Amino acid sequence: MKRYFALIITVIVILTCFTACKPKVKNGAVVENGAGQQVAIVTSPDGGIVRDGAGNLVVLVTDHNGKNVKDENGEYKTNAINMDHAIVIGRRVEAKNYSVEIPNGWSDAVTLDNLSITKDGTNESLVIMEKEGSVTKAMEDLSKVFDNITRMYPNVVSENTTVKINDKITANFISAYIPVQKTDENGNPVPGYLGYYFFEANGHTYSCKIEGRRNLSETLDEFTNILSSINFR
Repeated sequence: MKRYFALIITVIVILTCFTACKPKVKNGAVVENGAGQQVAIVTSPDGGIVRDGAGNLVVLVTDHNGKNVKDENGEYKTNAINMDHAIVIGRRVEAKNYSVEIPNGWSDAVTLDNLSITKDGTNESLVIMEKEGSVTKAMEDLSKVFDNITRMYPNVVSENTTVKINDKITANFISAYIPVQKTDENGNPVPGYLGYYFFEANGHTYSCKIEGRRNLSETLDEFTNILSSINFR
């Protein structure tokens, strides 16, 4: 019995230690960016991040114990830093040039510099990538991929069209659906779908990849609606 209670006390002490060691800040929150680094961000009333006029991330200055540092006027010190990596706060993704709420039924996958989410219970995914150069260049960079798919799979179902994202953005869209791409671990045939949206928003070029094992052209509106909900900066 003594050993039983001693074990309980030990667990309580360990939990208390971890709770005490967790960094806490006022007027903000400690989160991890896409590189796994802890950042003490200033949070807005809606729970998002705060940016300066140049779009840089506003962070709280903390000491070696992770506590706020005040200036000579007693105000919490802040700095503005460049957003090298995206930040996930709850169900909100804040990237350098856009922010978006992860929709219900979807989960964050491996968001680093780019948004990467997957549809729960499926292998369907959406990745948003910011590219250098124009939309035309971004499309040319992937043209060989789709050319190879067409040559390798004569039964491929391809599409090259435009898709309206919102009143301001119309994307070029290309896709390829292979009814049977490979077999799974049980030898069953597995189809494959690959599609890309290409568009420009506020002077930045985006290439948005969607993937799945079924023909996603049948439910393309779901992906388009996610893109339409993004707040581009």
